[in-house]
Amino acid sequence: EIRSPEAIPQGKGMSSAAAIHDDPALVVDVCLTAYFEGREEESANLVKLLKLRWKNEIFPFMEGALAKPEVLAVIRDDFRQLDLDQNGYLDQKELVAALNHTFGRVSNNMVLPAHLKGALKKEHSSRDVSLVLKKFDDNKDGKISVSEFESYFKWLSYVVAARFWIEEELKAVASGDFKEEGGFGGKPKILVNATETHFKYPRDVRKEERWSPESKEYRAGNARKNRYKPPPPEVEGDVFDRQRVIVGFNQGIIEQQVCFVLGTGGIGQDTALALARLGVGKIIMLDCDTYDPSNLTRQCLGSIEDVGKRKVDAAAENIKCHNIRSEIETIHLDALAHWDEVVKIARKCTVLFNGIDLGAMWDYCVCSLAKELGIPYVAGQSYDWMFNVEYYSGNPAKICAWCAEAKSAEEWLTNQFRTHFGFGGDLKYVKQRLEDFMKSREKKVLDEYLLVEFLRVDKEKFKMYGPTVPKLVSEALGKVIKARKVAGPKKELEIDELAAFLEALMFGAVNLLLPGSISKLSEVQFIPHPSHVETRFVGSWVCPCLAAGCIMVSQFANALTGRKEDSGDPPCNITFNLGWGQTVEEKGYQDTAKMVRAGIFPTDSLDSITEERPRASSPAKTHCMLCSSARKVQASMEEG
Repeated sequence: EIRSPEAIPQGKGMSSAAAIHDDPALVVDVCLTAYFEGREEESANLVKLLKLRWKNEIFPFMEGALAKPEVLAVIRDDFRQLDLDQNGYLDQKELVAALNHTFGRVSNNMVLPAHLKGALKKEHSSRDVSLVLKKFDDNKDGKISVSEFESYFKWLSYVVAARFWIEEELKAVASGDFKEEGGFGGKPKILVNATETHFKYPRDVRKEERWSPESKEYRAGNARKNRYKPPPPEVEGDVFDRQRVIVGFNQGIIEQQVCFVLGTGGIGQDTALALARLGVGKIIMLDCDTYDPSNLTRQCLGSIEDVGKRKVDAAAENIKCHNIRSEIETIHLDALAHWDEVVKIARKCTVLFNGIDLGAMWDYCVCSLAKELGIPYVAGQSYDWMFNVEYYSGNPAKICAWCAEAKSAEEWLTNQFRTHFGFGGDLKYVKQRLEDFMKSREKKVLDEYLLVEFLRVDKEKFKMYGPTVPKLVSEALGKVIKARKVAGPKKELEIDELAAFLEALMFGAVNLLLPGSISKLSEVQFIPHPSHVETRFVGSWVCPCLAAGCIMVSQFANALTGRKEDSGDPPCNITFNLGWGQTVEEKGYQDTAKMVRAGIFPTDSLDSITEERPRASSPAKTHCMLCSSARKVQASMEEG
């Protein structure tokens, strides 16, 4: 029964929980009547909570249930049965029976307490008929048509659901479970976009404010609250409040970030999870692998049900329970074969998180692209009890992952890449595999075709393939032949010329990967990406993977919004051993100190490991070709 507005004592608003104890039955009627009549001032708290519940739970559920064709068919069939004289409408004589029948129908189709079912099934009076006519007789002819009856039936169903909810909340009040800030058992307010509605950045970045020694707060004690002023008042329901109150933390700039996570394995999934909790603007995840049973222990965006699925699909589904406000996009793609797509996506992003384990030359590709685009490069890896995290700003004038001291660009390039192209300390092993390969093919001369084939099948060092490799081989072979002092075979390589060939191959490949040209490539399958040590050989588990992902996001957030007086300039490299409980640098210092104390090392041995380690703001090395090429790109863009 819904009381008419005239029956409600005026001025008896429900402004506090205590008022509910005055007349619980009246509260139900006031709340419902005020809601449907639009008089919210009379029951502010309850109506507000009811609206939230109505909007988020009751209305969507009931709307879906009542819109089903079979339900509408039942309503219309009921109408025909209740229309005793079959004149196409229900008059006042038929309405009392119709009300009894309809309340009973709703009661039987909803899970309700016995006392509420009984209230619904009670006999109705002419007063009830007049109220229904007043609300649903649209043309004021004193009759109810089939469409008006449908509206009444739906409205009644909503009312019953709402009244049942309020009855349950009243029980919570009576039992003492009611909390003023949480409402009447309903969900607390959740605000995920408070940055847009309540804050303005950087104005609202919290500053560290201290109480003066003369203040009463300062003199009241020695606790933190007696030295530092409290944060601004909390916005009700603000999800990111605890981040906002960190001194110097700019939630506004966090929410503007578009993050490209390359790889959704143990590092990538855990990075995406942390980014979702941080509240960035968008997360794009890329991978081409499927979810394996052994992934379950460390790849935190997958479940047992996801085994066999594409990793990006598993990640997209399971990140939903961690995601607060971020837009999520996933791409199933081979990054080597479709590098142009990677570049296209990266151009829309503000940071690259590299979690694809394809070797050092792949890392170089991603780092070079980040340098050209001028955006941060963040990478991580883990195994056993170890994890390593790298952060580089992407600023052409600042240090990159490949910066190193050298006397010239050529020396820098050779020192950095000779090992990756096989003419370093392992040249003899490469030569031996090449000779074995020639024997297996029953070949005695090394022509271009055989060199291309060897680079493709040699998984120990190369595994280079794709349409670019033949061109690189031809150019490298041409340089070797041109440099000969004594004329030799025009189109063939002598086995003793292997080192010179590999060096020429390196120069050709690396030059293609420099900023300015890296973004123009359609594929990068030509980079050496040999088979690495299998995860099962060294082991991996959740703690180093999750730690690496979290630290990668922490380094990124630190650079964006860390306090400049003591952070905001993250170290470029962190290697941590969970077994030791310390970084490799700390362990190295301790071990060296022991040797010094034992007289094994000279006293100046500690000097080299106490030097300031590189940070994001450290300048680029003079002869780093990657950084110098990025500066040329930047200069040409500024001129253009």
